[in-house]
Amino acid sequence: LEDTPLCKLKEEFFDYYWEDLGDAFVSPGIIDLNVNFSHGMQIEGEDTIEYDHTGTSEHSSAQTSSLQDQWEGYEFGSKAAVSGGVTTVVEHSGPALIHPKEFQLKLQAIQESPIHCDIGFIVNLAPSNLEDVKEFSSLGVLGFKASLLPSNEGTFDCKNLSKLFTEVASVYKTLFVHPEKTNERYLYMSSPFRNESFEVRQYKPEPYISIFAGAFPEDLEPSSSDLTPENSPQKGTPNSTKETDLEKSIKQNLENLGPLVKVEMNSYSSSGFTLFRPPSPLSTKIPSIQSPQKPVKLETKQKLDQFPLHSPVKPTIPRPSGLRRPPPIVCDKPPLPKENIDYKQFLANSPPHWESNGVQLLINELSKNPICKVHVSNVSSANAIYLVRKARRDNPGLPISCETAGFYLNFYDELIKDGDTRFKANPPIRDSKNQELLIEVLKLGGIDCLTSYHRPIKPSLKSLVKGDFKRAVSGISSLGFTLQCALKAFGEEAQQVAPKLAKVLSERPAEIVGLPHKGSIQVGKLADLVVWEARTLNKVENAYTRHPQVCPFVGEMLPGKVLKTYL
Repeated sequence: LEDTPLCKLKEEFFDYYWEDLGDAFVSPGIIDLNVNFSHGMQIEGEDTIEYDHTGTSEHSSAQTSSLQDQWEGYEFGSKAAVSGGVTTVVEHSGPALIHPKEFQLKLQAIQESPIHCDIGFIVNLAPSNLEDVKEFSSLGVLGFKASLLPSNEGTFDCKNLSKLFTEVASVYKTLFVHPEKTNERYLYMSSPFRNESFEVRQYKPEPYISIFAGAFPEDLEPSSSDLTPENSPQKGTPNSTKETDLEKSIKQNLENLGPLVKVEMNSYSSSGFTLFRPPSPLSTKIPSIQSPQKPVKLETKQKLDQFPLHSPVKPTIPRPSGLRRPPPIVCDKPPLPKENIDYKQFLANSPPHWESNGVQLLINELSKNPICKVHVSNVSSANAIYLVRKARRDNPGLPISCETAGFYLNFYDELIKDGDTRFKANPPIRDSKNQELLIEVLKLGGIDCLTSYHRPIKPSLKSLVKGDFKRAVSGISSLGFTLQCALKAFGEEAQQVAPKLAKVLSERPAEIVGLPHKGSIQVGKLADLVVWEARTLNKVENAYTRHPQVCPFVGEMLPGKVLKTYL
């Protein structure tokens, strides 16, 4: 070891303290591209009215100040970050739209707060504020964020995405995009209280409807779920067998209507009436449907035999011919309370093809005008991520990347108990098969980076006591656990995993937001480092967050442990 650079450094810097870390691993500091610390945040596509951090909302200044004390804030949030080896966080700032002057005031306020890691910012865009792009860029933002879902500020679609790409490309920034794409009707089915304030959503009566957005795979973008053999990799290409098997698995998962059918059956039967007759046999036993004790009043003049047995909407996802979905039925009584605490009911209202539709729209428009770096964030669907991988394979150089969150790799629907709203996220945590496919795509290199997708919702807004998924605010407290989730997903020896972790947690994130001085251990770069070990299995006793009771990782057994973080 006498001739190694380390020994030379010891000679040159003899007055420094040298620490022996044993057999622990030293990796570049983690760069988390998807975090929110602050109060008054917008949760894209789910909750469009939040408290305004400027104090100019409908609430008085005193009320707003009291509310601010309950949000996580930068001191607690940055502690959680460094506890998990995160040295740089990229915050998706809120509210949804903010004026450049308000953003400047926010930057000044943050400088007065104790912060334990580096912070960069992503600012939300809508069709109504595209003219502010250059001014935001001059204030040092790392990128911009857009959503494809309907909003009061306008909607990005095939008519105006090109303009969005042009504006963001003009300042050489990356455009982050929330993947889901649907219309206002299906969005209301998914979240009927999304446009209500926190107080109103707790007491507003339920809409008298029992229907699922997942039952309507609207044809927004052609080929959004097209994984046909002619589009498969050619024989003889690297990983062609694995790719073909992966395509088949994803397609089979898309065709699986069993969970949706069972959720619909339970809902309609609890309302007292259904026309559904299940085929036989099914993979699991379906409870028998009891005849109604009294006639059910339907809000329609149609006779029962006039209801169609198939949705009039042309589906884009293949459906087995043997399954017939019951027609939508509106009854004169609200759904049973149990429906609001059943996670599978919530999941059925956030279907994976929403993500596929959004991703395919981005790919189509970017292929026509590839001038802007686009990063698809918050992706939970394995099919949506695979569409990105396939697009880059078919069109080398297409400037599109994607991410998924650690909790999508660690949890799946069967693990979530009724009423446990700590797990409510948008898009949602999906089934175990989707989780397995996500991990498989990750191992194949199809996911550019892993993030926490950290949204620290305070307990009063998570409906923890009632366990109401419809009224709870979307967001998961997850900062500081991405490294362990990645270790669990890869499931290999640490020596083999370490380079892969460095790529998805540090190197690619730095490239995506343009941080050339970060992301790897090299001469001339910042010495942001994380020291970790992978041999032990540790129970999470506490989370370094202001509200550990809303963190679903508390009590979990996770592999690996962060020993030290250097900035």
